[in-house]
Amino acid sequence: MRSHLWEALCLAALNTPPANASAQIFANTLRDSLGSGRAATDLLLPATDLDRLLPTAAAAFIRRHGGEIRHGCRIRRIEAGPRVLGEAFDCAVLAVGAQHAPALLAGHPATSALAQTLAGYRFEPIATVYLGFPPQISLPLPMLGLASRSPTDVGQWVFDRGALCGTAGLLAFVLSAHGPWEELDNATLAARLAEQLAVTLRRRLPPVLWQQVIREQRATFSCRPGLPRPGAHTELSGWWLAGDHACAEYPATLEAAVRSGVAAARAITASLPAGRHAFAGDASSVPRSPRRA
Repeated sequence: MRSHLWEALCLAALNTPPANASAQIFANTLRDSLGSGRAATDLLLPATDLDRLLPTAAAAFIRRHGGEIRHGCRIRRIEAGPRVLGEAFDCAVLAVGAQHAPALLAGHPATSALAQTLAGYRFEPIATVYLGFPPQISLPLPMLGLASRSPTDVGQWVFDRGALCGTAGLLAFVLSAHGPWEELDNATLAARLAEQLAVTLRRRLPPVLWQQVIREQRATFSCRPGLPRPGAHTELSGWWLAGDHACAEYPATLEAAVRSGVAAARAITASLPAGRHAFAGDASSVPRSPRRA
């Protein structure tokens, strides 16, 4: 029960080894999933690439509601006011990862303490290993957990991209947090995963036709006990904070990032003078103002 349920859930949700993870944040996650209504436990698997599912759709929403997206505008410094690249705005949200925020916040006395707090974060990796098999190879389910039966087993979860996205024979293995898999080179890691899958399925698999390994060394912050988490407000005039690190109840997840963004938007709306509020869509939509960064 412990290894197959609680540790697996903790590792997947917090991307932190269970021995190091925050029990309180894990409890919050369980409260709002397994301990909540039936819909909260629905397992949603993407049937397309994540860029089409999330950022592309978000960009289209922004444009439909009169917003502008500027590509190729790297921000190396932020200014009080707020000002960004010399342009003044009514308010601005610093919505970058916890690993990138300190460099932008450290240059201002008002946010130097916040920068120091975020600079103290530790991070966890995530690896995705794509194995291309002949098209007839598939999993019994779109998502499958891999049991660890020997010290050489490093796999955690595998997704059938053929069942989900129509790319028959393509399997995606996801490895979360620091672990023995980091010590393996790409070829060895791919071979270990293919072998572990064959044992799990109890059948021989044909040779892998091709493979690709993507390792993100700082995929999420390490969700450990007592980790200080900032809120939406900053002491730098006109600037607000959003990102998964700014949602104190949740681990580093998309849900946390969205909740922090909504919290920042609501706080900004409440801070604007009367008559400056504008809303797009229904009452649940995130409020917007004519001049936002």
